[in-house]
Order: sequence, then C-alpha cells, then structure tokens
Amino acid sequence: MYKGHANALRIVADEFQVTVKEMRGVTRTPHVVAARQAACMVLSEHFQLSSVEIGKIIRRDHSTVLYSDRKSTRLNSSHVLI
Repeated sequence: MYKGHANALRIVADEFQVTVKEMRGVTRTPHVVAARQAACMVLSEHFQLSSVEIGKIIRRDHSTVLYSDRKSTRLNSSHVLI
C-alpha cells in the first residue's frame, strides 16, 4: 500500500474512532461501515483510484466499493442546504 493511502486510512480511522485493521476487516457494525465508506470516498476523490484499486486497499470486492460510492452520492444529494 502506498504511504499516502495508508495515511488517508489512518486519518479516516481516527476521525471515526476505529482502527485501520477494523476498516479492512470483516466487521459490519454501522460505525465501521461508515468509516469504510468514508475511506472509499477519500481514496476515490483525492487519489483518483479505481474501484478495483480501492477494493484491494480496503480488502473488499470492487462491487462493494461501487455500492459505497453510490450510497454516499445518494446521501449527499439528499441533504439540501437552505
């Protein structure tokens, strides 16, 4: 894993109060899933990585990464600023 990717995962993990090991593990608890989805978004937007590359970093299938991206896009578009 590239050093920048590792730093990004560590920052996201710290922000969500989970470990990188938990984010890359099999845990499905909501706070870990949220951290994992945020990590996918950061890796995609800031490092311009493909879903396959992100999947390798977080130890998930690329389809999981695509689902995460669609879910975060849906959540972001549903929040309207007044």
